[in-house]
Amino acid sequence: KHFIFNDGFCHVHKSIHKEDILKAKEVHPEAMVLAHPECTPDTLSVADFIGSTSQIIDYATSSEKNSFIICTEMGIFYELMQKNPEKKFYSVGHRQFCPNMKKVNLENVLESLEKMAPEIELDEELRESARKPLKRMLELAAN
Repeated sequence: KHFIFNDGFCHVHKSIHKEDILKAKEVHPEAMVLAHPECTPDTLSVADFIGSTSQIIDYATSSEKNSFIICTEMGIFYELMQKNPEKKFYSVGHRQFCPNMKKVNLENVLESLEKMAPEIELDEELRESARKPLKRMLELAAN
């Protein structure tokens, strides 16, 4: 995959620093460091593997290693532990939680689709500007 970075950022990934990982490695020296590409360059410089959420899950699942330090949002831990009950997963700190991601759930999505609400109105220029990266992302995903 080819990642195209922009000026935006995720506060969870930006809050994980190399120092946090090095401290976690002191406690768990056997653990491999798996990082999301949205992490800062200092974090990525000490990662053993860099990949998307699904790539991190696949890597940990297929790895012969049994211990991992996870550098992304805490929501990934549930699936990691479900697929790998015999393996150990560690965070790098308490800041790996995104309250905005927790707002999206199946009930809210279903309600939005059934009611077609809330309605969001955008001016045409902003709508078209927002549509371009979404369209490109879908094109890349199709390949």
